[in-house]
Amino acid sequence: MSPLDLGIITPIWETDYSYLKEMVDSVNRIFRSGITFKWSIIIDGDERGIDRFLRQIIDPLLLQNSIITILDKRHGPSFVRNLGANSLDCKFICWLDADDAIDTQNFIAVYKELSLKEKFFWNKYDLVYTDSCDCNIHLKVISIRKKKIIHDLHCKYKNTEIDPLLGVDFVYQMQFIRKETFLSVGGFDEKKIFGEDVDLILRISEKSKKTNFFHLPISTYYYRDNPSGRCNIEWEELKNQMESIYLESSKRQNFSFYKYRYFGEFGLYKNIFRHMNDKEYFYNKSLYDIYLPINENNQTISRPYIKYNE
Repeated sequence: MSPLDLGIITPIWETDYSYLKEMVDSVNRIFRSGITFKWSIIIDGDERGIDRFLRQIIDPLLLQNSIITILDKRHGPSFVRNLGANSLDCKFICWLDADDAIDTQNFIAVYKELSLKEKFFWNKYDLVYTDSCDCNIHLKVISIRKKKIIHDLHCKYKNTEIDPLLGVDFVYQMQFIRKETFLSVGGFDEKKIFGEDVDLILRISEKSKKTNFFHLPISTYYYRDNPSGRCNIEWEELKNQMESIYLESSKRQNFSFYKYRYFGEFGLYKNIFRHMNDKEYFYNKSLYDIYLPINENNQTISRPYIKYNE
């Protein structure tokens, strides 16, 4: 088995110290299991002396394989992630937010499986992603976002107007991206302050007429519902930007949509998206934000796999 040549990128800006400790502990456990990787940590204008704290809690041997970059002012997540990717000499990159953590055992399983993949696999797929866990503020798992159904829908409808990737954010939280692919699409768009990860995913998908994403149904990522996170405190700005991002992708693919509108949070049940207010079906709390295209008459262009119950 050839080890996966992997780099992890973590931007830090005003993250709570206790969150940082839990994040670092999860990475330390992976490293101490015998898995090697490179780690780029970028302190994005945080003036608290975080680098000293990190050097105290990161495993000393892992620290030798890590790059800690300190920026004197905040540049934002797109700039910082691009900087992290460019600083790493590796074939694959993934992101770990500073207030989240990794499931050590499941990450090791994914790492080993990907290390067994032959060259033809990586010639076919630009990106591999996994399931993830939604957690409360204490990193206690609330639900698992299982993505197989929606991934299968993406494979079935790719390059059509009803591809769920064109309106449902599900490829996130633990993606293994070929760095060559990342660079070929120009990395993150640094003009985008919100939704930059969804924009990147769409541009990578557009590279290929065939399916170039691979899904592993293993939950590797602990996503913390951080009340101080961007998704919570700047939701309106994020929603507006996401609507623009989906429209941009639709236009690049020559789909005749007028604009997009946020439609709500949905759970998956028997291959159908059910609105979260539909309590009978909303049993596993696996949420997906859905943005639907609308026509010139401001009418929603519904998709066949979505059922909305008011």
